[in-house]
Amino acid sequence: MAKSPLEPLQVDPELQRQLASAAADGVVGAVLTLRTPPGRAFLTAAETQSVVDEILQTLTPAQRASVRRWKVFANTQSFALDAPPALIQRLLLRPDVASAIADRQSETLLIEPLHPTDAGAS
Repeated sequence: MAKSPLEPLQVDPELQRQLASAAADGVVGAVLTLRTPPGRAFLTAAETQSVVDEILQTLTPAQRASVRRWKVFANTQSFALDAPPALIQRLLLRPDVASAIADRQSETLLIEPLHPTDAGAS
């Protein structure tokens, strides 16, 4: 279901924690998902790339230089970047960003087996 432009931005609590605790000259990794236009099921890969390119073009040369790494995930309507916390917070204000999560989670997402001895049994 397409997100309405009125729906609030969803930000992962871990990303909020990392942004709050990072030094101003530090780097935070985030994955941002783009908002789907009203009446659409998704953005095409080309549209996703175009929106990310547009977002990066709105940054000043100094801001672009501060981005340590970025990668577009065109088929999932998202992109990842490592950048100073103030820059990520600025990107979170954009109306074309629907959600954001921390690129690095503080806890493992691995689901442990109930009975470790059964994990390798066939």
